[in-house]
Amino acid sequence: LYVAVSRAKQRLALYENGEEPKKRAPQLAQVASLCTKTAFAPPAMPAATTTNPGSTGANPSAPMAFAEFETYARCPLQHWYRYVLELPGEQQVDISVRARWAIEEALKVFAADRKLKIRDVFVAAWDAQKLPGRADDKQLWEHAAAVFKEGVDLIQKLDGAYAEPRTAVDGFPIQLPWVLLTPNGKPSVDVVKVHVGDLRRSVAFWRPMLNGLRPRDAQRLTIHSLLEHEEQDGGPSKALTSTNPFKAVQKLRAGDRKPAVGKHCDWCVYSTFC
Repeated sequence: LYVAVSRAKQRLALYENGEEPKKRAPQLAQVASLCTKTAFAPPAMPAATTTNPGSTGANPSAPMAFAEFETYARCPLQHWYRYVLELPGEQQVDISVRARWAIEEALKVFAADRKLKIRDVFVAAWDAQKLPGRADDKQLWEHAAAVFKEGVDLIQKLDGAYAEPRTAVDGFPIQLPWVLLTPNGKPSVDVVKVHVGDLRRSVAFWRPMLNGLRPRDAQRLTIHSLLEHEEQDGGPSKALTSTNPFKAVQKLRAGDRKPAVGKHCDWCVYSTFC
């Protein structure tokens, strides 16, 4: 409360659940008499859109980005805060996370055009994240450059075709991130990531994506984690209706935005007011 008051320029808006006045913080109780009170209702669920199909049961006209769909599957309320209300995160993004984003973007650019000079690709992605240069943080720069080089070597070894395919889970369209598709033999998908927290869980979430992959189905998926030097395979889901992506689609269609409590709450940027 002190920080909020010190940052306010003209006025400060304080919100509380009117149905639970006993939970009012003691600091607010002391200043309640000085406040102008206004009752308001929370925002209603919007009509069917690409981001929020609502309760109509209809599929969106355009595919939902995989990152957005993954966020919803993890926690509908987090998705509501981030993609619908577009609330900014309260936590500052760690420099190591921004370095990971830079490496992933550089790998994407290189995978799409392997004639580019790898140093130029890396530097452009690094500068875009406004990260310190080699002279300012030698350890961070060299570590990131080494991971990027490992990714480049892996992309060249896999020799797959760059693609940004679409898929559908129970008819719900999803735009997948870039992948490498094998040009010969059984169709397969390789996903190159800098860091994967739980590789087995990530593969399980990706498996239903193979069932409706376009332009062609895939028989195998491999997710490569560069930092852990690990990889894991998986195939299409044999019991689609029991998977988390399938269940997430049903909740999306129903307009569900209830919070899902789990380990992700520890690093959620909205945890302070969820």
